[in-house]
Amino acid sequence: MSRWIEKFPRWALTVLAALCLLPGTWKLPLMDRDEPRFARATVEMNERGSWAVPYFNGEYRFDKPPLTYWCMEPGLLLFGKTEIGARLHSLVASWVIALVLYELVVLMGGRRGQGFVAGAGWLTCLQVILHGRLAVADVLLIVWVALAMLCLVKIGRRVEQRWLVLDRWFLGLVGSLALGFLAKGPLVFLVPGFAIG
Repeated sequence: MSRWIEKFPRWALTVLAALCLLPGTWKLPLMDRDEPRFARATVEMNERGSWAVPYFNGEYRFDKPPLTYWCMEPGLLLFGKTEIGARLHSLVASWVIALVLYELVVLMGGRRGQGFVAGAGWLTCLQVILHGRLAVADVLLIVWVALAMLCLVKIGRRVEQRWLVLDRWFLGLVGSLALGFLAKGPLVFLVPGFAIG
């Protein structure tokens, strides 16, 4: 088993993500106060055909940035107006974070098995098992912060070399920060800001 994990760590993380996040996700009703609001606002935006202005119960909903609504839409199209449809974006984001953690560990000199342990540690954390299956913006914020940190590490490795502003990792950093801002606002700048500082 450990040889398989060492040989196919990304596949192993994908299987672990499915085992940790999928069971019961389609049965668990929308809870908290934000989950039903995000889901209903996405349904109303779809019904109105207006993806720029969020609505909830026929009124404007500017409480949260719009990325969560936009990311929720494919799940609702794929699975209908169901719990799993509303939560699909969080499940995918949690899985992507595990893969990014794997890449960060390997990029910084760790072995593939150590990268797997980092991703597995993320996926098996109780907070991730709970929030990774909720239809909210929190996991979207974390995925964009993780991707921004991956870009920063890649950029840091090129400092000695000739580095262009239009480098793909610089563009990835800017894109990650922009999408993180659309997910949860200015919180996205804290972790990369501290890392740069």
